[in-house]
Amino acid sequence: MPGLAAHQESQARAVDLLRQALATGRMHHAYLLAGPADTRPESLAVAFAAVLVCSARVDGDACGACPGCRKLAGGNHPDVLRLTPDEKGNIPIDAVRELSARLALRAVEAPTKVAIIDRAEAMRPPAQNALLKTLEEPPGPTCFLLTTARPRQLLATVRSRCLLVRLAPRRWQGAWQQLVAAGIPEEVARPLAGLSAEPETARELLERGAAEVVGQLRCALAAEAT
Repeated sequence: MPGLAAHQESQARAVDLLRQALATGRMHHAYLLAGPADTRPESLAVAFAAVLVCSARVDGDACGACPGCRKLAGGNHPDVLRLTPDEKGNIPIDAVRELSARLALRAVEAPTKVAIIDRAEAMRPPAQNALLKTLEEPPGPTCFLLTTARPRQLLATVRSRCLLVRLAPRRWQGAWQQLVAAGIPEEVARPLAGLSAEPETARELLERGAAEVVGQLRCALAAEAT
């Protein structure tokens, strides 16, 4: 089963954020992993769940061999609950209520329960509202991992309870690597790639003070997270 390391190259920012939360012990209780299908948000959610239930982490990642990792890979870990859309593409309210009821039970093996909701936008507003109370006040140590390609289809009340983790589209991944190859430092190439994949345009932005703006934004985001 692929761990966080398998996503490091394609989703470095998201993986670094999750790794830092683990390393500092400052986990958010709910994450919204948002990105197109080709960014594999569901795979990243499972990889992070594996770290949370792993009993023998290696360099901040799941070992892949302990009982917790093996059970998750087999789809039968008692403390990892997962909702996926039904054949009609919906996550019905009854499924959400059942999830909440199971989360109310004490974790069996892992230090925390993990609830993965694939394509969370498949929950209609009533189902999302049914999730709200558990999302606001989890019964004991719980981590929600919601994935979506359409975050705006989730209620604002649901989005506000989650820490949004945007996944980089594939075209951005190639763009920032192209800028690095052209000699632009990686720490500014990544954010600049969202504006332009052209090295000359990126250099012009740097000359206009883009690096300073990026630094200020990072400081502001870090301060907000503290």
